[in-house]
Amino acid sequence: MTQYSGSFSGQIKVLTIMSLSDVQNHELQIAQVTGRQTSTDANWNAARVTYWGTSDMIAGNGMQQGYYVNDRADGERDWETFN
Repeated sequence: MTQYSGSFSGQIKVLTIMSLSDVQNHELQIAQVTGRQTSTDANWNAARVTYWGTSDMIAGNGMQQGYYVNDRADGERDWETFN
């Protein structure tokens, strides 16, 4: 199988945090992150990535899920959910 490598560098554009009172350090978060990705695969190199996610965190640990869009340099667009 062909292997590729790469990285992503993004900025948080929107972040909303709600502190809950059920247990100590419990937070719900909603975020939008955007940035560029680099890859040894030409199809993904320079793709602009935007994702929107929600997190349920206790003391910095928890679950994240959301939706992302990759706008590739060739004009193609890919999207999917994650968790």
